[in-house]
Amino acid sequence: MNIWDKLSSIDRRWIFLAMAIFVSWPVLKPLGLPVTTTKEVESLYSFIEEIEDKKPIILALDYGPSTAPELTPMAKAVMRHAVSKGIPVVGVSLAPDAPGVANDIWKWAEEELGAIPGEDIAYLGYKAGTTNVILQMGQGISKAFPKDYYGNNTDDLEIMEGFESLKDASLVLGLEATAIMDLWIQYAGDQMGVPVAGGMTAVSAPEAYVFYQSGQIVGLMGGMKGGAEYELLVGAPGNAVQGMDAQSLGHIVIIVFIIFGNLGFFLGKKGQDVSRLKSLRGDQK
Repeated sequence: MNIWDKLSSIDRRWIFLAMAIFVSWPVLKPLGLPVTTTKEVESLYSFIEEIEDKKPIILALDYGPSTAPELTPMAKAVMRHAVSKGIPVVGVSLAPDAPGVANDIWKWAEEELGAIPGEDIAYLGYKAGTTNVILQMGQGISKAFPKDYYGNNTDDLEIMEGFESLKDASLVLGLEATAIMDLWIQYAGDQMGVPVAGGMTAVSAPEAYVFYQSGQIVGLMGGMKGGAEYELLVGAPGNAVQGMDAQSLGHIVIIVFIIFGNLGFFLGKKGQDVSRLKSLRGDQK
């Protein structure tokens, strides 16, 4: 068996081992591979950068643990940006499996960013009803969420001073794993005139770019790459950048093995046999 035949018959266990090594490598030691920023993410960053009146951002955490690896880096990067500029962040959830993930993010913001609960940040928790909840928030935040996730009266929180309804928000940023994004656009954006932006999983993001093109949202982060872009814009590479390193190396490994397999097939015995068979068929004609 020559080298080409060996390349076309590599034991799959070697492939699995190579994938494991190259995907794990960036997690242990980030490589910092280049990530180009897109106009949709840059637009969101610029919008938050230009907020001057310090009106709160509504951070809608509408996702659960299954999509957290993609969406949580977005939440942390945006919170880092907002807190650094002194912009209050008020979190809400319209997905029932979101509070656990959101609570972890809020604890992280306290420990990592030094954000003060009730003053710099507040998490109001989950409430069922989606459309009705958004409309209630338009009438009054405390009508929709009388208490925050930790049992405090919403109206007693310092962060809520002068922030009576959804219309007083500087931005609604929906981090979504489902179609709830459409509702924020329809009711908060189109009806109440509140600027809306989005962060979507890679699977859902393609459907949301049309909202950016139509001007209904001010920015969009798509998948892990969107989170990595925002991390780089705020100057704090994190899990999304590491994830992009791992993803990029994984793709490179797959491409290399595909090339090896094709070279082995066409230059090895199997490829020569196929070529010889085609030649014989041509002679017969």
